[in-house]
Amino acid sequence: MKARRKGNPGIPHAVPHFFNTVGGRWKISIIYSISKDINHFNILLKAIPAITKQVLVYQLRELEEDKIIKKIILPETPEKVFFQLTEQGKDLLPVIMMMQHWD
Repeated sequence: MKARRKGNPGIPHAVPHFFNTVGGRWKISIIYSISKDINHFNILLKAIPAITKQVLVYQLRELEEDKIIKKIILPETPEKVFFQLTEQGKDLLPVIMMMQHWD
């Protein structure tokens, strides 16, 4: 698990927590993709160019630990695994959508 940075006393706690949780190169793309039903591992891998399998696994685990996404395993043969946003993950979508308008 990654080390968490301590908050800046001049910034509300939610701001550093947001960046510690979804900061980095891939997490916002992963959250956005899952929100658009691109939610199976191999489909995510194809939808996010340049991400490696290892990085995707690591980022998905962190997002799951932070309760942004949850892994759903369907008891079929072979097992089907997909990811879904939690309520906390859905709460991030308006912020992520606003970022689309930045240039």
